[in-house]
Amino acid sequence: MTGAQNNLAKVVLCLMAHKKGGGEFNLERFSFVTPDVPSQTNEHDCGVFAMKFMEHWSSGGLTKSIDPTQMPKYRLKILGNMLLSQHNAHRTMFQK
Repeated sequence: MTGAQNNLAKVVLCLMAHKKGGGEFNLERFSFVTPDVPSQTNEHDCGVFAMKFMEHWSSGGLTKSIDPTQMPKYRLKILGNMLLSQHNAHRTMFQK
C-alpha cells in the first residue's frame, strides 16, 4: 500500500469508527487495488480525467477507454451537460 493509500485508508477508517462509536479498525483487513487506467499527459487535464473517471465508474467501472487525444471533445460534452442541466437555473439562456 502506498503512503497516499495508507493515509486515505486511515481517514476513512477513523470516520467509520467515529460514526459507529467503536474502536480502531485494522488496516490489514482491507486490500487496496490501484486500477490500471490511463493518466493525463499534461498538467491541465486532471479535472476532465476526474470527471470522465466518475462517469465511467457510475456506468459500471473504470475502463481504459479515456482517450487523451479526445480532451477537446470531452470538454465540450461536459460544458454542454453543465449548461443544459436541469440543475442550471439559467439553462434557458442557452436553449434558444
